[in-house]
Amino acid sequence: MARRGLLFLAVYILSILLLAAGVGLLFGSLYLWLVMRLGNPVALLITACVVLLSALIFLIAWWFVGRPKLPPKTSAEVSTAEIQTLEADVDRLTQDLDRVVRKNAPSFTLAAFALGIAIGVSPKLRRGMMRWLK
Repeated sequence: MARRGLLFLAVYILSILLLAAGVGLLFGSLYLWLVMRLGNPVALLITACVVLLSALIFLIAWWFVGRPKLPPKTSAEVSTAEIQTLEADVDRLTQDLDRVVRKNAPSFTLAAFALGIAIGVSPKLRRGMMRWLK
């Protein structure tokens, strides 16, 4: 698995280097073509402007594509009565859960201990639990 990741990274880096070389050759050929027609200083100025404009376009596109998406704003307002009802339900659930845990404390302790041992021993189970918790 690690070897596959390293291979992917090597191919990714190589493709970036080849892309950079190709873009460099493209701008170099533009410069040489302009030198034959306009002379050295003007060709250099035009090529530099094209390179800077290309970089600006790339950065703007990256900004639009790569920025984190903001969660959509919700317009629904929650009333105080709904909040109080929810708080009462959560309190009731907490009390019920507390009562069940206190009544069956030895069983819960043994189950938590066994689960901790199993997760500590088995990497596959640990990965599964981490995936489930995410």
